[in-house]
Amino acid sequence: MKTKLFLIPGLMCDNNLWSKLNIHKEFDLVYLELPSKNSINEIVSSFHKLLKNEEKVNILGFSLGGYLGLYYLCKYPHKIEKAYIISSGINSLVEEEIKNRKNLIKLIDNNNITSISTKSINKLLENKNDLQNIEIIQEMFINLGIKTYKNQLISTLYRKDLYPTLSKTKTPIKFLYSENDYLFNKNQLKKLILENHNIEEKVLNSNSHMLPLEYNELLSNEIKKFFKK
Repeated sequence: MKTKLFLIPGLMCDNNLWSKLNIHKEFDLVYLELPSKNSINEIVSSFHKLLKNEEKVNILGFSLGGYLGLYYLCKYPHKIEKAYIISSGINSLVEEEIKNRKNLIKLIDNNNITSISTKSINKLLENKNDLQNIEIIQEMFINLGIKTYKNQLISTLYRKDLYPTLSKTKTPIKFLYSENDYLFNKNQLKKLILENHNIEEKVLNSNSHMLPLEYNELLSNEIKKFFKK
């Protein structure tokens, strides 16, 4: 029987995020969508209702989806078998980032943002000339739409610092991230990994945030090794 794996996408990502992974033969993949809710707590409670008939689950989470997966683990530790977290930190957003996101919301309200900019896409990618990956990111944004973008920004603006709970977890967790990914703070994450032997990491010499697209082969092998232990 295949191992069931629940995949949680990031901000403005859909199933296309996982399209380059070569793990279909080894796993029974269940693609979760980020529900339209008012807070992270409501989003995670929605996941819990969806997974109520599952005894224990394996989670693969990317970026915001990684944080949501860890929040789920902190809230319902008995439900998680293992968690593989990609391009995600464990902290609340810093004030500057909250301010930037509030400004984005205002721009959306004023109809000054209707799509994702090339500049924003370039910040996510190591290879800024990969037209296929650029197209995938653009397509995901179009598929989900500007209304979803606003909702996801608002509902995930305020986040808990997960360090206190994760420092005590006995659940196996592995983090994969780029050393030069600017999108999250790595200091407390590194401290967490040093303190808890149930948590490990693999750090890439890269600035890519979109690892499922740019490092799909490496990630596919990582997932197989981690969940097949």
